[in-house]
Amino acid sequence: MYSGTSDSWEKYDDIRENFSYLEPSAARWIVNRKIKCVGIDSLSIGKFGFSEGESHKILLGEGIGIIEGLNKNLKHFVGKRMFLVSLPLFLNGIDASPARTILFELVYADVSSSWGGPQKLFFSI
Repeated sequence: MYSGTSDSWEKYDDIRENFSYLEPSAARWIVNRKIKCVGIDSLSIGKFGFSEGESHKILLGEGIGIIEGLNKNLKHFVGKRMFLVSLPLFLNGIDASPARTILFELVYADVSSSWGGPQKLFFSI
């Protein structure tokens, strides 16, 4: 999710405490739609200063992955279908990790199969 927070990282001193986050009702919406992973360009998916972490609990309780701190390049993919690859470091004894995350835009192309009917193929650019 592109919230615009990543555009403000270098502009505002209070960005570590005042950033966009995911409301618990939005987390339940994601669960109901069987989405497997959520990424956001904010420092956290939860509201700053809330120790409960309700959005985290809702998503992680359903096995939905969370990727936080995506950079402002995410804005180039707004409204597009994407294929995401995220490669976290596996570190013992912690519940989070830095990760290299890459997005590929999915492009649809009509091609004819050997039987003559149209086929949809996915490829990334």
